Amino acid sequence: MPTPPPSPLCPSCDRYIGPAGNCPYCNASATKNPMLQAIRIAAVLLATVGLALLYVTARHSEPPTVSISEITPVMNFAHVRVVGMVNRRAYISKDRAYVGFTIEDETGRLRVAAYRDVAKALIENAMLPAAGDRVEVRGSLSVTAESEPKLYLKTTDHLTITPSTDKPTS
Repeated sequence: MPTPPPSPLCPSCDRYIGPAGNCPYCNASATKNPMLQAIRIAAVLLATVGLALLYVTARHSEPPTVSISEITPVMNFAHVRVVGMVNRRAYISKDRAYVGFTIEDETGRLRVAAYRDVAKALIENAMLPAAGDRVEVRGSLSVTAESEPKLYLKTTDHLTITPSTDKPTS
């Protein structure tokens, strides 16, 4: 004899319990829909696989290379890569907690800033770009309507310096 399809009503008190396994009113056991259980398990597995793929994709993707003129206020906090030429030597604050320099490409200028641990690591590892050096820098943009955009360097690994063969004096 085939089993009857699961009912949304409690077999004991005949109240509506929906897909619950036990009646919340009398605690009687109700038959569960096997298809609903399979859908629940599949949904959890699919969500887990999707999150894992999203994580792997995010970890292995490179930020886009943008020219300085392409930077707009809607790119605030965007993680980007910019390639340009340093126009004067890097500035170091007196307490060595800030390093800043300006880069230029054919389209404009961009201020690059490093703070605290990153600034100290740049100084200690002699990774300060000089005037005329070509740099590739990745970091987070800070773009406001009132001021020029700025790129924040988050780690020394995101700065690549190609020294110039003929450096201008500044």
